[in-house]
Amino acid sequence: MDFFPGTGRENGFVNVVGLSSIGASVLLPSFEIQNKFNLHDDLVWTHGAHTLSFGMGLKRVQDNSNAPLFQGGQWTFSGLSSFLQGTASVIQAPLIGQADAGGYLRELFFATYFNDDWRVTSRLTLNLGLRWDPTTNPGEVNHQMEALATTPLTLGNSAQINAGPFAFAPVAHAFAHNPSLRNFDPRVGFAFDPFNDHKTAVRGGFGLFHDVIQARTILPGYWLNPPYTIGALSPATFGPNPPLSSGPISQAQGIAYQTNATPYQMQYNLNVQRQLGGNTIVSVGYVGSRGYNLFLMNDLNPPVNTGTAQNPILGVQNPNPKAGAAAKSNSRICNCTNLFFLSNKAPVGQSNYNSLQASVTHRFSRGLQFQTSYTWAKSLDNSSVTYALESTGAAPQNVENPYYFNSDYGLSVFDREHAVVANAVYDFPFRGNKLVSGWQISGIVTYQSGFPFTIVDGFDRTGLAAFASGATPGERPNIVPGCSNNPIQGRVNQWYEPSCFALQPVGTLGNLGRNTLTGPDFTNLDFALMKTTPIRDVSEQFSVQFRAEVFDILNRPNFSLPNQNLFATCAVSSTCPFGYSPNTIAGQIISTVGNEVVGGAQRVIQFGLKLLF
Repeated sequence: MDFFPGTGRENGFVNVVGLSSIGASVLLPSFEIQNKFNLHDDLVWTHGAHTLSFGMGLKRVQDNSNAPLFQGGQWTFSGLSSFLQGTASVIQAPLIGQADAGGYLRELFFATYFNDDWRVTSRLTLNLGLRWDPTTNPGEVNHQMEALATTPLTLGNSAQINAGPFAFAPVAHAFAHNPSLRNFDPRVGFAFDPFNDHKTAVRGGFGLFHDVIQARTILPGYWLNPPYTIGALSPATFGPNPPLSSGPISQAQGIAYQTNATPYQMQYNLNVQRQLGGNTIVSVGYVGSRGYNLFLMNDLNPPVNTGTAQNPILGVQNPNPKAGAAAKSNSRICNCTNLFFLSNKAPVGQSNYNSLQASVTHRFSRGLQFQTSYTWAKSLDNSSVTYALESTGAAPQNVENPYYFNSDYGLSVFDREHAVVANAVYDFPFRGNKLVSGWQISGIVTYQSGFPFTIVDGFDRTGLAAFASGATPGERPNIVPGCSNNPIQGRVNQWYEPSCFALQPVGTLGNLGRNTLTGPDFTNLDFALMKTTPIRDVSEQFSVQFRAEVFDILNRPNFSLPNQNLFATCAVSSTCPFGYSPNTIAGQIISTVGNEVVGGAQRVIQFGLKLLF
């Protein structure tokens, strides 16, 4: 598996269509080491009805990393026959002498704030504040860093994209200009006692919060840029030191060098809290937020769109289909002989969250305490992640269609419409000898509605697999008329009906929305029985506590999301002429989630002893 002898590279990786893969991960070796040095100080001054807070902080951050993709080489074979013949469809690996994907960023984080808690009257308190949260423009100290130093492009919701000029150039900093200098975050809040009885409180607030762009977003955008260069050979004869060619310029993980804005979120809430009796508090409120300038993926050099922004036509039928690639993309907007896809992360996304939140809390009295909370919420965005590895869901469709980002605006991958959590502890009122006293039971019950998910074709129907670095893009199919109301069947062996979805025309993107279906609910009940027995000592009091805990006492299986691919890839043959065939397990659920241990058990029982002193 050492495909580049004498270079010290990681072992390689072999992928054979239809068989299990072997070899080292193409993501290894990698390291990410971060050093932080902090200095900060705060001052609080109480003057009359005002409590004034001031603070300043300085943080020096060193980010040292190296994440070379395909360093050991990845051989791909179209099937068993070509594997046995040693004829690969493609080999991908960095060129000799161009396999260093190191990144060593240095930056300073600065923060200062002012806050005033102003007790206006005995019934009203205001909170007023302002924070400034800038950083220096991150710079590279040990390696050459190159970026596409282009002028800002027109992206997002138009049928055309302004192209070029496209060329990699050495840069001293991560961005052309520091995008954080305007990170001013005001916030205001209030607490009001409407009846002046100290039993009812009305609270509300609004705040702006910038998410400072950090190394986790920046460095992946530079790891695979020159001088690191991935080469390829297609077709290729299996063996050491294949004669790789660099091919056209592409960018697999880039970040927009012309970024001029920092992601931020507006948060707001209003709630009413009421004390009932002496030990119970009820709270009902609204909590919401809006996110702007969120980083998401797009292609700076996509195929020419011969349709509209909302309904693009980006490819045609592939005259020589391959496994999983039935379409051929149109020529790209910069139809240059040395230029291919240019993956790019830019602050052009948005999000929206709204929720009703209610809770009941009963403080400990007469041996009982409990808490119950309920959330009814909806979270929307046009990309829940910046990079594909951050999510188990399908890639956002704007990876393929930068002409209209709003086509991906839908439920967030982490959205849960309903969530209920309740817990209780009860001390039995038994008194007397050590055998009958000290008994206690407790429980936690959790209910959550299912995660949303997206149905995808499962192969390249549009001609854009190259943009996804050989991976299957998240292209969505069309919804069959009449099925849009209820394609969910709700069975483990058929959670949704595959016939409700149809392949879109070649070269186009389907009309099915992102995250329009919902997976199984989650329900869990944990229970514990405890016995605390005091042990008298000369100088101290000790107790021994016996615990019998049962996780998922109902032994109820909670199922994961179903298989979302309508089709599966296959080697082109007389029985599979286009490189894809219906997926026989589309819609099926094959795994569970929850309190799983070795053997796949749901219910878990454990016993323990605690010494309390």
